[in-house]
Amino acid sequence: MRSPSAAFAVAVCVGTALLFSGCQSGEVPAVDVTHSDLLGDWKLADAEETAGLMMDPDGGFHSATWSSGLFCSVGQSGPGLSGSWSGGGGSSNSVYFYVDEPCEASWIGLAEHVGDDLEIWFYEPGIDLDGYPEPLWKLRRD
Repeated sequence: MRSPSAAFAVAVCVGTALLFSGCQSGEVPAVDVTHSDLLGDWKLADAEETAGLMMDPDGGFHSATWSSGLFCSVGQSGPGLSGSWSGGGGSSNSVYFYVDEPCEASWIGLAEHVGDDLEIWFYEPGIDLDGYPEPLWKLRRD
């Protein structure tokens, strides 16, 4: 089982590598995302299960229907999720998630425009980002 601090460190490295590799190669453009762009209901995209979470203006997030196994290790999974988030400032597309319940975990999502929609993409920590791989999972507006 990875520690929350180790998971956060890996997630920061992945997010930073993605951000800078896109800026240098032109493959991943910086996305101007504001705090208010990220507020509201989000759902797990391209999934058989119905799961969603609410991102609140005060920097909290919560869900009663979320499979916490997506943020936590399998042994800590169960229904429901809560924590805090930050992001949406300037030209950065990074969105930071800090899970409090049912486990302590940290993830970085990258906000991406897909057509007229905004999605938040998550990658497996430590993945090789050359070639801009498909995300592990995505959030999309509900």
